[in-house]
Amino acid sequence: MGFWLGKQTEQGYQPPWIYQFLKPSVSGNEINGLGEAQWRPPSPILWHRLKYIRYKFVQLLFQSRFRPRMILQHRDIAGHFLRMKKRKKQLKKRQPNPVVTPLTDNPLAQVKDRAITLGADTVGVTRLRPEWIFDGYELPAWAQQAMNDDRLTLIVMAVQHDKECFQSAPAWAFSKEIANQYNQGSDIAVQLAEWILDQGYHAYGHGGPEAGEFTLTPAAIEAGIGELGKHGSLINPKLGANFRIACVYTTLQLECDEAPEFGVDDFCLKCQICTKACPPDAISDGKKMVRGSEKFYVDFDKCMPYMTDNYGCGICLKVCPWSNEKIVEKLFRKQQKRIFKREFDTEITAIDQTVYNEGDGGKALFFQPGSQ
Repeated sequence: MGFWLGKQTEQGYQPPWIYQFLKPSVSGNEINGLGEAQWRPPSPILWHRLKYIRYKFVQLLFQSRFRPRMILQHRDIAGHFLRMKKRKKQLKKRQPNPVVTPLTDNPLAQVKDRAITLGADTVGVTRLRPEWIFDGYELPAWAQQAMNDDRLTLIVMAVQHDKECFQSAPAWAFSKEIANQYNQGSDIAVQLAEWILDQGYHAYGHGGPEAGEFTLTPAAIEAGIGELGKHGSLINPKLGANFRIACVYTTLQLECDEAPEFGVDDFCLKCQICTKACPPDAISDGKKMVRGSEKFYVDFDKCMPYMTDNYGCGICLKVCPWSNEKIVEKLFRKQQKRIFKREFDTEITAIDQTVYNEGDGGKALFFQPGSQ
């Protein structure tokens, strides 16, 4: 066991002494609800304000390593992050235009087109659900009321990492790129929210790396962005696991997308690539029970110290077959055939048509069970 950095030994990765000293007595897996058969709200654990989390000193350890290097080597990215924090605070105070501007006959397509124009790579829409709100958090009053009435629209956007930086994981180049794309996602979300406010509707935009009032991964799944992979991150049939997500919640009423099924669940249960590639052995072979739901889960207590050592990691995302742009289209077709037992014409099912099709009114284009 090293003092400042962990070591890879014959027994596996050993976290450093400083991490062991700073982490709380409670397991991160326990906070996340691993092994719990009953549903409960998600608990904040990292990237929240310190008063909300028990892993506050671990978060400070990570930030004490990451932030100085980012400030010294990439002042543009660090400055962008600070500007986004300021804009988000200002956005929360903004009121919508008192005069409502009618949207087009297809507001869903109009909003998605706007997000794509701002820089999003794919966009999905769902309703924000109370069960996604972190324990101890509340939405703004206007959003809370809309959510209670099942009328709070959530727009989820994905932004792709630079492919060359992505392939460098777990090098600093990838850690820097994660920060850069979190900034880009926040920028797009804030601009889209400002546009919706100008149309006369309440709206707020949010992106990482800091957590918001709710867990975004299940929301992104319901919005049609992708399916949950064994490595704990979303997989999109076009972007693979090579992206970050941001969102806007708003009172603007939009038709919701459907959560797609394109074979990730079936594929990941058989695939062992990320499991074997993970240095701290944090990725299990199968699913785990987490707060009443069986799903893929990454061991927090094994993953986090290694991430802290490396300013992040991303090895599992890099080696994921779905992130290989040379084979992702073939994977998509193969899984669709396996699930739905049907043949697909090559031109019709080209991967660039599997996300959002202009000819379908902005709806996500995935084959659904029982579709003809």
